[in-house]
Amino acid sequence: MPFLLACGVCGYWIAWSRFPPVAPWVLIFAGWFLGLSVVRSAGQAAIPGAMRLGSALLLLLATALVSVLAGGPFVAAWLPLACLAGIVGLFRPGVWQPARPWARPAALGLSAAAVLLLAGTAVFEFRRAGRLSPAQRVLLTESTPAADLELKRIERCAPLQEVIRGATRDRRLVEKTVRRARQVCEPAGLERFLATEADQARREGAGMEWKAEVLERATTVP
Repeated sequence: MPFLLACGVCGYWIAWSRFPPVAPWVLIFAGWFLGLSVVRSAGQAAIPGAMRLGSALLLLLATALVSVLAGGPFVAAWLPLACLAGIVGLFRPGVWQPARPWARPAALGLSAAAVLLLAGTAVFEFRRAGRLSPAQRVLLTESTPAADLELKRIERCAPLQEVIRGATRDRRLVEKTVRRARQVCEPAGLERFLATEADQARREGAGMEWKAEVLERATTVP
């Protein structure tokens, strides 16, 4: 996906459209990895997947910067693998024999808490995303490629009209939604709706002239 190379935030929204907990999960895995690295450094335990604290902080910082600029959550795909290696290390006695006594219970408690957070966040985010209407999902991801993915799922006229009414930033999205509406809406009713929304955009004034122009032009296109 070439757009991921230019827009890491777009990558997060695209991943959200398929897996809503993606952003909090990245944060939880980052905290889990950092916690295991603290235990490794302070507890003198050779935990698989963890690093010395300074190295862990530098790697997390680099991952955060790159994932925002390009690649999105896919740049952080190593985090779950590192944490999984840490879980495996919990059951390897050789990891803890030279470590301080508190290190293994700390790593075990940290890992248990992280797993519970992942499960709870998944339930919460999927339920929250499930309460969004199709139009709300498009508008939430406006100005990102994820909006196009959500728009393709809409098969009825009313949600498409809601997208046209609610869009405030993305000219291309409005144009695509109008074309989609022409495929599923009753023509006469759609023309009246577009004319009304064009007038409304004109009345709103500054910043919405582009929308009025798009809708006015659409009313003249057969």
